[in-house]
Amino acid sequence: MIVRFVPWLLILVSMGSQAAPAAEIKVLSANVFTGVLDGVFSDFERSSGHKVVFEYVTAGKVRERVQADEAGDVAIATRAILEDLEKRHKIAGGTTLNLARSAVAFVVRKGADKPDVGSVDAFRRALLAVNSISYPDPARGGATGILFTTIVKNLDLVEEMKAKAKFPPPGHFAVELVANGEADAAIAQPMEALLQPGVEIAGLLPGELQSPANFTFAAGVMTRTSEPDAARSLIGYLTGPSAQSVLKSKGMEAGKGE
Repeated sequence: MIVRFVPWLLILVSMGSQAAPAAEIKVLSANVFTGVLDGVFSDFERSSGHKVVFEYVTAGKVRERVQADEAGDVAIATRAILEDLEKRHKIAGGTTLNLARSAVAFVVRKGADKPDVGSVDAFRRALLAVNSISYPDPARGGATGILFTTIVKNLDLVEEMKAKAKFPPPGHFAVELVANGEADAAIAQPMEALLQPGVEIAGLLPGELQSPANFTFAAGVMTRTSEPDAARSLIGYLTGPSAQSVLKSKGMEAGKGE
């Protein structure tokens, strides 16, 4: 009798081990990934059966909204922000993984002369030479705007840049103002320039002015998640070879997942 019932037992076990029902994963991401992760999310949806609902805001807004206990599943921001949120028990412990590292570049209109920005002195001269420059409003919490504001202070160019500064409106990038002729140059991350027709990267800012720690982006599971397993599976996909290849092609240095 036991032998006769074994096939039916195997069928029941198999039915019970079927993949969990498809989940809706809510993602709150730093807007530097706008247009970068959209296709990656679609690929994940096809391979997993889950649905990804995502919103792009500044890294500072990611911090504010997760800190305020907004319901969601995955947060993507700088590593420093997610580690701070993890300490505050807003990101589940041990779930934060690096996705990619970015840099900051000097961007000009396509076809325009590309100034030398390879040294601190050369970069300073390039800033003085332009009539207008666009960069994210630091008051809105974007990492690029905050870094550039610090650089300007250190280069003793606060007054000069104040007269030349043009902030993009909420939901837009600094490179857009260069493309449409509102600004001569922009301070932006490479992926923003690569996705914007009509602009070119003159060069990355000198290494002394970069801030790798503040431009390492990571993903973590929000403690308010209603889909913890699906959230972890998405982060695993984002740190996998397919997604990492996409990030690299968009101008980011692939993360190591730790």
